[in-house]
Amino acid sequence: MPLALILCSCDNPAPAREHKRAAPGAKPAPDTGPPIEVTARELFDLYAKDRGAADAKWLGKRLRVHGIVGEHGRTSLELQTAGGRSHVEAWFTDVGAPAIRTTKRGDEVFLLCTGGELTDVPWLNDCELERVVAP
Repeated sequence: MPLALILCSCDNPAPAREHKRAAPGAKPAPDTGPPIEVTARELFDLYAKDRGAADAKWLGKRLRVHGIVGEHGRTSLELQTAGGRSHVEAWFTDVGAPAIRTTKRGDEVFLLCTGGELTDVPWLNDCELERVVAP
């Protein structure tokens, strides 16, 4: 059986593929797809159990978060999770912050946010109040 040898002289060889790793502390680009539905309790529980898995699932992604209002500040809401000091911190932009005044402790809320970092509790960034259901 004859064997053929084909030689190619290419002027533009294909570039080698590089595996690029994110720089430490780099944040992923914001997600533009439909929001991921999640409760404040689910966020808190997965971050408490496995931060890496929670970051992979939610960090930098657009989320629709359902929770119960605990405390609130000028530009943030605490969403209760299991009582005590466990909560999820939802941070609003200056434009979205006035909506916080329409909520009170115990209200059920639905927020559109971007998954943020874990500090002492999970953070949500750039939140907008989508809906409030009074108790």
